[in-house]
This record gives sequence, C-alpha cells and structure tokens, in this order.
Amino acid sequence: MKYPLFLFVGFILFSFKLKAQPLPPGATGIELTTTLSDSTLFESVQAYLENEGFSIEKADEETATVVTEYKNVYGETEIRIMARIENSVVMFTAQGTFEAKGQQFVDEPLANEGPEDESIKGGFISFNGIINRYAQTLEQATLEYTLP
Repeated sequence: MKYPLFLFVGFILFSFKLKAQPLPPGATGIELTTTLSDSTLFESVQAYLENEGFSIEKADEETATVVTEYKNVYGETEIRIMARIENSVVMFTAQGTFEAKGQQFVDEPLANEGPEDESIKGGFISFNGIINRYAQTLEQATLEYTLP
C-alpha cells in the first residue's frame, strides 16, 4: 500500500515542478532566482541561450550581462534576450523587431499585452517559454514576473 502512495506523492510533486506560474498581464520581464553563484549563472545563461539557437552579441563578466543577437521565434517576430545577473538572480528582458499594421518596429520592448496573435505579446510568450525551459534545468530555481 505504501508503494502506490509514494508514486502518487512523487507524481504530484513532479507536476508542481513543471507547472508554470500564470503569465500576468503587462509583464515586461522575468526574474529567475537560484542558489548558484553569479559566475556559474553567467556561464550557464550563455550556454543555455546558445543551445536554444541564439548567438551571443555581448557577454561582459565584469557587468554580469549577456545580450543575444536577434533570432526569429514567432511568425515574423525576431527577439533578442538581455540578462543581468546579481546576487544569484537573473533579470531577463527581451526586445523584438517586427512589422505590425504596416509599421516597422525595431528594438521594441516585449510585454505580455495585447492580443495573443500580435507580435509584442506573441514574442513575449515565446521568450517566456525559453526562460521557463531554462529554469527547469536548474535546481531550486524560482521565477517571478516583473510589472511596470
């Protein structure tokens, strides 16, 4: 009888680990907190983003910042990801380049706002997926969304 209970509890705990926090309307960034040192996080963030197909435009260990080049992730939307690391916390933000309603947008900050089929929100949802997958590769990582 203990074995099925153990499996059930294990399944519940596993489900909680994989369950993402709801994406709040208006979110503009993602804060990832871990127990890793800043230098380990700096290397880890770079390696993960490269594995996701992003090229690194700038990685400055002195300022603990990583910036990717643009990559297509959603329709015609290209995004780049910026990460700043301090005290075992990574602050992720993203910018997009896209065309909407006949107008070209360049280096537009992404946010969880507007209709899901629009580039700003669609790009943010893609960005959110990338960061959530990264968090799942780390032990004891938590995510919080930043709001303006």
